Amino acid sequence: MTGSRGLLCTFHSEPPERRAATNESGKEFVDIVYEKAVGEGIAKITINRPNRRNDFRPLTVKELMRAFNDDSSVGVIILTGREGNRGVLQRR
Repeated sequence: MTGSRGLLCTFHSEPPERRAATNESGKEFVDIVYEKAVGEGIAKITINRPNRRNDFRPLTVKELMRAFNDDSSVGVIILTGREGNRGVLQRR
């Protein structure tokens, strides 16, 4: 099926399996949630600091860099922020 912009859209009867990824020491990330759709080449990164309006700190950047370089089979990354009381990825 072709979307309105000529992009090829694939629809699945069931959503792809998602797995949480971990940092280099095998522990879960602190500032981000990193999930990969198994076999789909798609990853989702959620900035997980809603109490700080999802501001980046050095640890956030380190975790993002680790996630971006995690798997060469990932061709698409969806970057989002966890919603809190004040918004997502806002500037002060």
